[in-house]
Amino acid sequence: MNSSAMQWLFLQTQRRTQASPFAQRIQFLEAKGLTGPEIEEAMRLAATNQSVQSIPVQQYGPSPYAPMYGPQMAQLPQPWDWRDYFITSVVSGAVAYGAASLFRKYVLPHLRPPSSTAYEADRDALTAQFDAAEALLKEIQQETTAVRVAVEEQKAKVDAVTEDVAAVGERHERRRSADKR
Repeated sequence: MNSSAMQWLFLQTQRRTQASPFAQRIQFLEAKGLTGPEIEEAMRLAATNQSVQSIPVQQYGPSPYAPMYGPQMAQLPQPWDWRDYFITSVVSGAVAYGAASLFRKYVLPHLRPPSSTAYEADRDALTAQFDAAEALLKEIQQETTAVRVAVEEQKAKVDAVTEDVAAVGERHERRRSADKR
């Protein structure tokens, strides 16, 4: 095979040449003076050479600024570097600090037992209420006693009046019976 075919094989392994149409590659080889069987052999060698000897090309992910055409392949997750860990720790710390401060402000006061002054204040308030209730009960008892005395006096008066009425009724009966006789 001549040197131009070998150059073509080298070019075939490069990415730009691989992307060119098949007809354009054949035209290039015919322009170099290759015959049909030589072109077929060169294509066969290029195919085997391409699979065996691939030129390592540094691959970059898709640029966020470049337009994306056609179907996109899924990207593999990138390993974390120190910036990712730093950002994660700052966000986690802020969330933990916020949760702790909310806990201290709203939950912890309800979990603490009341102070001794609170117990004393409650005790004094209860004692005052018991004293007020006791005074009220004594007042009610005195009023009840006064009402009972008044009722007994009225009962005595009613009994006396009832006896007087009964006595008058008996006298009146006696007079009637004496008058009828």
